[in-house]
Amino acid sequence: MQEENSSSPRDNSIIQSIRKKRSAGENGFIIKLSDGTSFFLLEDVFYRNFLSEGQEVSLKELQSMEMDSLVLQAERKAFGLLSRGMHTRFQLEGKLLKRGFPQDVVERTLKRMEEIGYLDDMKYAETWIELRKRNHPEGKMAMVAGLVRRGIDHDVAERKVKELCSDDDELRAARKVYEALAGNSKMTAEKLYRALLNRGFHYRIVSKLVEEFRNSTKGST
Repeated sequence: MQEENSSSPRDNSIIQSIRKKRSAGENGFIIKLSDGTSFFLLEDVFYRNFLSEGQEVSLKELQSMEMDSLVLQAERKAFGLLSRGMHTRFQLEGKLLKRGFPQDVVERTLKRMEEIGYLDDMKYAETWIELRKRNHPEGKMAMVAGLVRRGIDHDVAERKVKELCSDDDELRAARKVYEALAGNSKMTAEKLYRALLNRGFHYRIVSKLVEEFRNSTKGST
């Protein structure tokens, strides 16, 4: 070790044995120390530190290597999750914690994903809104609530929905839902009103369409 290392002998351990191990789909090594403890390092971290049996290592060095290994594992897991679909920061954090990574490791990983542009709540919100408009017509209030459930800040969600969903967009979406529901012979004005409100449409739009429905059914019963 470097001469400037201020660790006392009691803070140091000797590497007694090193053996290869595959853990959670990752290649690495189990390092057993003279104090009886052992820990896992990914191959990348192991080779980067030039470790060997009989080598003396300090507690500080061990903690740093173990943290580097955990962060690398978490980053690889994050890349895998993000490659399969967009995530909000909240969603990715939850999945990494669920997989057993410590909070400080997860925070470092999330920050790294944001720095390289793989994690961006604003882009997520924009993409989600456009997909929702195309595939699942609903009102602005429902869109805001959907984004908030996915971990987007409420103010950000409201702003993005307002930017990307005009009043005309909401009316068109409501009319799509209205047309699908109004064709049901058992549909009533009351049921239609509740259904449209439950999809998050503004009450003015709902009232307008329910009135249309009432007018269209007059004299047909």
